[in-house]
Amino acid sequence: GFGDHLFGSTPGTIALIHSPAAAWAASIAYGLVVLTLLALVLLRPGEPILALWHTMLACVLILPVSHATYLIYGVPLLWIWTARALNGGWRRPALVAGLVGLFTWWLVVFRTTWGDMTTGMSTIGYAIVMLATLCVLAGSVLAEASSVKPSASRAVA
Repeated sequence: GFGDHLFGSTPGTIALIHSPAAAWAASIAYGLVVLTLLALVLLRPGEPILALWHTMLACVLILPVSHATYLIYGVPLLWIWTARALNGGWRRPALVAGLVGLFTWWLVVFRTTWGDMTTGMSTIGYAIVMLATLCVLAGSVLAEASSVKPSASRAVA
């Protein structure tokens, strides 16, 4: 639905530019990024509870028809990363940067008119919310995957 919202003829939204080819390309690109993140979660899951929430949010982003209210499933990422920071993680600049990103995402999605789910989102608001969510998911998945050491059985000689 990402490309249709931006470039298609989705009811209730005004396309930036009406272009079926751009709608198709944007949806495919967005889907490929989400599927790549999902594959990374499955290959290098890290902490199981975090992998669960990564998988949940990736599934929400890949749904062909989803509502912005489903983005609430991303909030546990904020809780988990905050708990890690409170457990001595404040010394790691990457973790602090991730928390700033997560809190910014929370503000954009749940505390601004861009993410206003009661009155309906504008096309630009939809793009901002979905891209912010994709960035938060990518940052969290990549941070967790980079902290996981490959197992000896998978190591390439």
